[in-house]
Amino acid sequence: MSGRQDLRGEAVKSRKIFLPISLGASLTFAPSTMDSIIETRELQIERKLFSIDLRENGRGKFLRITEDSQGHRNVIIVPISGVDDFADAIDDVLASEPAV
Repeated sequence: MSGRQDLRGEAVKSRKIFLPISLGASLTFAPSTMDSIIETRELQIERKLFSIDLRENGRGKFLRITEDSQGHRNVIIVPISGVDDFADAIDDVLASEPAV
């Protein structure tokens, strides 16, 4: 066995798995009850329902965009400090689309 293989074998033997401290803790990404909703809008586009919320919690304000579609939910969280850059990026992507 080469020296490199010996070291790799040692690394595998010493690998540890870290588990959450509270095994009963929920690992879902449900909205926190500590969030307060400042403003909200809903938008139905085809079979998708979008909820756009301006929220605030102990760490500050953020935009929460939720997409509900056919039983699936996706969420994007954008800190308030990045909302302008996020909107600019969307504008840039849409501006690059060729005219039909």
